[in-house]
Amino acid sequence: MVEFDAEEPESVIVGIVDAVSDVVGTDPVEIEPLYSVVDPDALSSLLQAPSGGQPRQGDVRVTFEMAGLEVTVWSYGRIHVSEQQ
Repeated sequence: MVEFDAEEPESVIVGIVDAVSDVVGTDPVEIEPLYSVVDPDALSSLLQAPSGGQPRQGDVRVTFEMAGLEVTVWSYGRIHVSEQQ
């Protein structure tokens, strides 16, 4: 489980790439690019905390496949990478 700062849109992207490369056991530049499986800007926008101090109306969870792994990202700042089931 990896955590990221939900207030910083770039941190989720870095967190995903780092988490996947750790599980695969390789350098982050050697895994498939995140943009080949999901739009990083759309993902960041979907997961980022509401602006203006407004409370979130519920948590968002996104799951996708990357580098042969299942990646799940929660809007409250968690990333889980596991073997596909």
